[in-house]
Amino acid sequence: MTALNKILFRLCPLFIVSIGIGADKGIDYYNNNEFEKARQYYESVIIDRNDDPAANFGLGSTAFQQQDYAAAMKGFETALGTDNSELKSSAYYNMANILAQNQRLEESLAFFRKSLELNPSDLDAKINYELIKFQLQQQQQNQDQNQNQDESNKDDEQTGDQKKQDQQQDKQQQEQNAQNDSSDEEESEKQSNQNEDQQENQSQQQQEDMAENEKQESQDKQNAAAILDALKKDEKINKKQQMSRTKRRKLEKDW
Repeated sequence: MTALNKILFRLCPLFIVSIGIGADKGIDYYNNNEFEKARQYYESVIIDRNDDPAANFGLGSTAFQQQDYAAAMKGFETALGTDNSELKSSAYYNMANILAQNQRLEESLAFFRKSLELNPSDLDAKINYELIKFQLQQQQQNQDQNQNQDESNKDDEQTGDQKKQDQQQDKQQQEQNAQNDSSDEEESEKQSNQNEDQQENQSQQQQEDMAENEKQESQDKQNAAAILDALKKDEKINKKQQMSRTKRRKLEKDW
């Protein structure tokens, strides 16, 4: 059983409507459970005296018994215009009961507090006030627990999503690494082939250069030999010419 089920949903006793001559028939009708007649009686009084607090309180009470809570609230609210603190306290109490039945607990708590301020000795008002207060505290605790649970579920969900995301990223990274490794191997093999080709080309070029150098060296030797031969021939010719001139001079002298 919840705290709300323990609330004392009783109505405060009716107050006698001052009509000058004659008894308040509304109370008799009400006590005999003739709520429609009681309501008609109080409505007739209100027609003549719209602001009569006791008549409006009686109308509110009969309307409450007929489960016409809107009319009941209006009657009790109008009754708050009285200078009678007991009547005003009872009006607040009955309005608080109606609000509690409609799950408007914070407003109900405020009305029970006002009722107690006017009549601190009202035990039923004290009990209902504490029950409503407890009910609100329970609701707040439930809301906090639900909120914490929602946040926990959200955190778990986010953690799960993050884990899936991390796993997906790891998988993508592994695939990327494998692709990079394959690309690196291909690049390394390509570079190795290029290096081999380059080395082969360099070796071939060196061989060609050596052959060219040897050919040039041979040609230079041949040219040098030819030049030397030419020089030797010139030297022989010069010697012959010199010997010929010497002989002519000798002959000329002897002659």
